[in-house]
Amino acid sequence: MEEWEFSKYGKELNSLKKVTWAVYKVTDLFPPQEPLRFQLRNIADEILFNVLLLKKEKSLELIELILEILDFPELEKWARKENFFVLKKEYRKIRESLVNKEEISPRQKEILNILKREKRVQVKTLQKFFPQLSKRTLRRDLEELVKLRKVKRIGKWNLVSYELLEDRS
Repeated sequence: MEEWEFSKYGKELNSLKKVTWAVYKVTDLFPPQEPLRFQLRNIADEILFNVLLLKKEKSLELIELILEILDFPELEKWARKENFFVLKKEYRKIRESLVNKEEISPRQKEILNILKREKRVQVKTLQKFFPQLSKRTLRRDLEELVKLRKVKRIGKWNLVSYELLEDRS
């Protein structure tokens, strides 16, 4: 699941609005027809837009792209190096904040506790612990834990089981 809870990101959203505005101010110094002027503005807008739409993976991808472009040496012809340093610093802070907020749900925490006790489980085993949930819901929780690198998936088809990664306690 790539979406995350909006209310946890109010601080990041305010920072993002400010840095998007700063991109516009810095690119005002570029020649009016310079393509990088419009490219940087478009990417900054897209980052803000994707954060508002709660599309975390796309937001992080676009932050990486703008950081790469801000490293282009030719940008320093139009604005001071310090301007780009500050923009990169702010985008890195936002990226770190988004990455570090990968939290798991209480149900997923319980699944991790079950895995600690049982060592390896299949979805049908978990259903005994969560009889009110469908196998599909449990599979989604497990797949999210796999994406977060907390659990590994073993096997195929009806023989799929899950266990904690060795480096997790």
